[in-house]
Amino acid sequence: MRPEGFEPPSVGLEPTILPDYTIAPILIYNFISFLKYLFLCFLKITNLFKSFKIKVYMAKRENLLPFSPIGALIATNTGKRVAKEARETATKLLEELTEAIVKKAILISEHSGRKTIKAKDINLAFQQIKEDF
Repeated sequence: MRPEGFEPPSVGLEPTILPDYTIAPILIYNFISFLKYLFLCFLKITNLFKSFKIKVYMAKRENLLPFSPIGALIATNTGKRVAKEARETATKLLEELTEAIVKKAILISEHSGRKTIKAKDINLAFQQIKEDF
């Protein structure tokens, strides 16, 4: 029963009753999200998160130089296709060569009384390594 002179709003603000099967999934999702939040708070408070093993899936790289650019460099200079094993072998050899050059350059810069390795140290170390080969 409405009082006299009362008119409902024309914008459609009438309360609607949703069936139970539409509300239940929303309530369950919110409840699960709340439980997750409580669990994370508990872990942070009790500092137990250190004992849980969280797996981080990252690729472990044994090499520092990427294979693809070195394969592309070989392919552009030779005009031939380059096998995966050839790219990996070339990359490993370049890394070893670079490591040997840098070690010599460190000795040269320390002999000069500097902590910084300069381009001239690298060039001199490369000339010394090149003579060894």
